[in-house]
Amino acid sequence: MTLAARPISIILGVVACCSVVAALATAATTATKPAPRCASAHQNVAAVSLSRTRRALVCLVNLQRAANHLPPLIESRQLDWAAQQWTTYMAVHHDFGHSADWSQRIWNDGYHWSFAGENIASGFHNAAAAVNAWMQSPGHRANILDPNYRNIGSGVSAAAGGTWTQDFGARLSP
Repeated sequence: MTLAARPISIILGVVACCSVVAALATAATTATKPAPRCASAHQNVAAVSLSRTRRALVCLVNLQRAANHLPPLIESRQLDWAAQQWTTYMAVHHDFGHSADWSQRIWNDGYHWSFAGENIASGFHNAAAAVNAWMQSPGHRANILDPNYRNIGSGVSAAAGGTWTQDFGARLSP
C-alpha cells in the first residue's frame, strides 16, 4: 500500500527561525527544573552517554505526558535509529531542518506507522532545556502530548551546542 493511500494524521514539528529558537532557549533556561527522577536531564549532552541522554529525554517527555493524563511513550529501536540518523545528518551537514520526506524516512527505517511526528531542536545543552523549549512551542508541545502516539525515538548530538530529534509514532495495525 502506498504512503498516500493510507489514512494518516501527521503533525509536523514547527521549524523555528533563529530568533524564535533564541527566545525559546531563554525561556527554557528559566523554567523550573523537573523532578529528579530523570537522571542526567540537566547534564551537558557532551558529558553524558547517548543512552543516558536518551533515557533522560524520554523520561522528561513521559513526565509531561503523565501531567496531562496521557500514557507513557515506549522507546522504539526503529524510531531511535531514524532519529539518530537524522540528528547525525543535521550535525555533519550543518543543515538544521526537517527533511521533506521525514515521514517516509521513518517508514524506510522499519517503523511502519499509522501516526507519526517529529520534533527537532538545536542549541540546547541538555535534555531538560530541549524539552522545556519544545513544551513552550505549540507545534512541538502538540507532538509530545498527542494521545495517538505510543512510541518515541530520540537522536542526540553534542554538535551546535546540542542537536536533538524526537520521532513519534503509532504502529500501523496489521
